[in-house]
This record gives sequence, structure tokens and C-alpha cells, in this order.
Amino acid sequence: MTNSFLNILKFFFTWKNFFLLIVILLLLPEHIINLQPIGIDASWETGLNIAVKNGLTFGRDIIFTYGPLGFLSTHNSPEITYGNLWIFLFDLVLLGLIVYIINRSIKGNYSLVVYGLIYIAVYNLTYAQSTWRLLLIVLYFIIRGIKEYDIFSQVVITLLLVLQFFIKPSAAIYFIVIFIVTSLYLTICGKRWAWLFPVALAMLIFILSFPLKVDLKGYIVSTFDFSRTYSEAMSRMAVRGLKYTLSIFSALNIIFSFMIIALVLIIKNKKAETILISGIAGLYIFFFFKQGYVRLDSSHLLAFWSIALSMLLIYFQFETDLKNRLTRYLFIWIIIVTTASFSFFSKFEEGKYPVPLPVGYLTELFAKSYIQDYYNAGAKSYEMPETVFNKIKQSTVDVIPYDICSVYFNGLNYKPRPVIQSYAASSDLSNRYNSDFFKRKDSPRYIIFGNGSIDGRYPFWDESQTKNTLLSEYAVADSLFAWKEKRDTSFLLEKREQPLQLTKYQISDTLIGINNKIVIKKSDNLLVMSADIKYNTTGRLKNIIYRPSFINIRLFYENGGSGIYRLILPELKHGVIINKKIISPLDSYTLFRFLGKNNENITGFTIIPEKNDYQSQFRIKITEYFYN
Repeated sequence: MTNSFLNILKFFFTWKNFFLLIVILLLLPEHIINLQPIGIDASWETGLNIAVKNGLTFGRDIIFTYGPLGFLSTHNSPEITYGNLWIFLFDLVLLGLIVYIINRSIKGNYSLVVYGLIYIAVYNLTYAQSTWRLLLIVLYFIIRGIKEYDIFSQVVITLLLVLQFFIKPSAAIYFIVIFIVTSLYLTICGKRWAWLFPVALAMLIFILSFPLKVDLKGYIVSTFDFSRTYSEAMSRMAVRGLKYTLSIFSALNIIFSFMIIALVLIIKNKKAETILISGIAGLYIFFFFKQGYVRLDSSHLLAFWSIALSMLLIYFQFETDLKNRLTRYLFIWIIIVTTASFSFFSKFEEGKYPVPLPVGYLTELFAKSYIQDYYNAGAKSYEMPETVFNKIKQSTVDVIPYDICSVYFNGLNYKPRPVIQSYAASSDLSNRYNSDFFKRKDSPRYIIFGNGSIDGRYPFWDESQTKNTLLSEYAVADSLFAWKEKRDTSFLLEKREQPLQLTKYQISDTLIGINNKIVIKKSDNLLVMSADIKYNTTGRLKNIIYRPSFINIRLFYENGGSGIYRLILPELKHGVIINKKIISPLDSYTLFRFLGKNNENITGFTIIPEKNDYQSQFRIKITEYFYN
């Protein structure tokens, strides 16, 4: 009996199993119930939850970068039935697949160097979103499927990409294309049934679109629209100085080192397989580089650095034995750069223990007041003035620009416009979705309106076409009121019984030059400017590979002052109010109440690019709006 017990201990308690246990502890979800703080991200996460709960159709009623299963990535699911359980199970599945991959990778390999590199890569993954881990698993099984074709790899890829499609479609479509190309290659190489899995993927997406309430056409069209404008609309430069220089230097080191290694292997092996695998790994690096560096701040940088080492280790596992001296040195250099970069950039985010334990599980499972305490704290923070609350509590409500938490914590009847956050509705298509929504008879009776934006933009120009529609369809229902811990000022808009009639007259159509001051004629009416600013060749290339340099506008005010604001080029194409100062909540309140007649005038403007990424001249059209 004793010998049998000892044999069992020897079988299970090996150094390898102990290492896998550490990996499991590293990657276990830190929380079963993850409650986000209030703010912009918490608002759109809450908005998606409410949309799922109320049975709204994604791609028609709700249009955003995340889909009906977005809560699996955000870990925020208070309105989803069994949401926390689904999140936990999803994370456990990903954890199980990562452990499976590591177990296969170290099979028969007892090198401390290999174990150490895997530990570092897994520790980096503790900072990665669940969906980035999902895509990393897909990379492993795609390359494994090319090298060692097996049904299990194809099934895992198919199921994970279906999930990703309903979590965040923009990422899914990119990798679905990679999977289709890979499957075609395998089919040509005589791998039986390889073509069947992309077909199965498409069928599963079609079938699941019904219970998940997804309008596939609108879902895919809007996804391409968001992707097309992402580099222009969402780029940010929060990292500057030495930190910016180091971040760019580190990324370029990784990219060029990988390209040299891949080129050496392609020349040496002369195989289509090597070209395909190197191309797939390169596309992965490019995708995560864009995710981490377009919106450049500490948290987004980790989207790249938390996953970089794992991507490269997967590639090296399948595609190189590192016998070439150059590739061996470059590999060592990559390890040094990725480890040092992650160590440096992760310190700007919330720190994690080397082996974190799920210490909060018992509290979250057995403290019944856990969620209620969070809700009560949010309700207190967002407590609305009683007179305003009593006026709108029985009616449908939307909120502009983005603070959906204010509706949620007051228990209001939220009826959202399709693109639920103003800063995200920059394109002509997304503006039309929202503008058409507010023209409907069943659009929300009230709108809680604030005047704000992100990233130094001119506050009133986000979803400007939609706001021009609101001027006709809605009227001011009260004066400005302070709330949100007495820090924020908003006002109510109420749906008009009869919309105002709008008459438009185009008053100019001309070419103007970058950096030239343009004078605006004085008018009591609103002047709406549309501008078609185009990139030059350098700017177009930057927009594809990384992002173009920022372009700003300086506005000159009637009182002699001026202000500089970040321009979003797609926003300018469908027109912005150019002759009235609309900076503060009071400015926007005055605009809606008097249709611009009492707002301070803007007397002129100058377009100021930070770098020479734009054509020197562009066309503007100015139209005068008359409301009756």
C-alpha cells in the first residue's frame, strides 16, 4: 500500500508537473466577478450588457467594435444571465489549451533555459486580454496544422475563431482570412478535409447569429468601417519623451530581427511552408503592433509586449533549430529586448505577483453584498437631481457623449442610438446610423446631453452629423444641472412634437492651403464646413503601417482668444459647425436653446499638421443652415 502511494506521488509530482502548476496559478483568472470602475470603458461595457439583456440586434440596433459575447473579453457582465460563470469557463478553457501547448512544447525537454523562457512568456501573458490569449492559441494551432496536420488543431482554430467573431469581430475577420489561406494551402498539399473547416466556421457563425441576435451584413459592414478609420480616429500619443523613444526602438528591434531571421530561413529552406509560416507570424506581429502602438499609452503598449515573446517562441519552436550563428544571436537579442521591454512598460500598470493566487474567490462567491455594494457606490456617485430624475424616469433615455453608467446607475429606461459612444462615430456611415435613429418617431424621448470628447478633440464635433440632426429633432427641456458628485454639468433634450424644418444654402466651395488662416464670415445662422483633407504618399503609407501624424486646427474666437484641437479627418468630411464656439456645456446648452444665435462667433481657423503627411491643399465647402 505504501509503495503504491509512493509510486503515485512519483508519477504526479514531477518537476514538469510542478512547473505546469505554477503556470496554472499564473494564468488563473484573478477574479470570478470582475466589476469595472465607472468611466468611459465601464460605460460601453455596461451598454453592451444592457443591449444583450434587452435583446437588441448587433449590426443593426447596436453597432460597436465588440459583439454580443464582448463580455468574455471585458470581464464585465452584471446584466448577462450567468455572465460571470461563462467568463470563468471561457478563461478556464483558454488556460487548459495554454497548459496543453506548454506540456507538448516541453515534452522530453528538461532544459532550464526552455523552462525559464516559457515562464517569462507566461508571466507576460498575465497582462494580456483573454482574447489576445485566444489569438495566441490560434497561432500555435495554425502553425502546428501546417507542420503536423491533425483534425484537433483545425477544430480548435474553428471554434476559437467563431467565439472571437462574436467577441470582437475586427480581430476575428483578420485571422479568419489567415485561416482560410492556410486551409487552401493544406488542401492543395493534399491534406484531407482541410477545406471543410473554414466552411464549418462560416456555417457556425451563420447558425449562432440567430440566438445571439446578430445581423451579419450590418455586423460585418460596420466592422470594416470601424477598422478603416481606426488609425485616424483612435490614435493617441500619451507616451512621450524617453519612454516613447524606447518603445519605438524596442518594437523596431523585434520587427527587424524577426524579418532577418525569417528571410534567412526562407532562403535556406526554400519551402513554401516556411514562407507561409513566416508570413503568418509576421501578420500576427503586425496586428499586435497596431493594437499596441496606434493608441499609444501604457495599457495599450502591453497589448503588444504581453504577447510578443509568446508569438516568437511559437514561431521558433516550429520553424528554426537556430543552427545558423546569425539567427542564434538574433534570437538571443529578441529574448533580451522583449524581456527588458515588458519589464519596463509593465511597471506603469498595476503590478502582479510572480505567482498570483485567486485570493478573492471566496469573498466574491460567498459575500452576497459584493455586487450590491458596487452598485450602491455607483448609484451614489451618479445620483441625479430629483427634479430631473422625476421628469425622465418613466421615459426612454439616451446619453451623449458616452457616459452610459449615468443611465445604468439611475435605473433609467436606456434606449441607445446604434453607435453608443460619440467618439467612435467618426465615419459617415456610423453618423448616418445615429442620425437616422434620432429621426425616427420611436427615438428616445429624452437625451442627457454633455459636451465632451477624448484626446484633445473639439468637443462638439464628435458624431457631428448626428448632432446637426438633434438640433432639428430635439429641444432643451431644462437648464444646466450639476451631478456626478457635483462635478459634471449636463442638460436634457426632449423630442419635439414636430421637428424644425431645415433649409441649407451652400455659400462657398474652394481650395485652401495647409497652414493658411481662413476667415469665416459673421452670421447668426450656423455655418457647416465639410473638408476633404487627403494624405500624401508618406501619410498613406504611415496610415497603413502605423498611423499618420496628428493634424490640428486652431480656431480664432471673437473675443480675441484661440484654441487648438485635434482633427479627425473622417469627421470633417460630413460637416462640422465652424462659426460658433461650442466648447463648454454652457456653449452647447446655448446652441440648442437659441440655435447658435447667442453663441460666441469663431472668426477664422488654420489647419496645422504636425508633420508633412498631408497634401498642401484641400477642398472645403461651407453651407449655411436655416431652421424654421
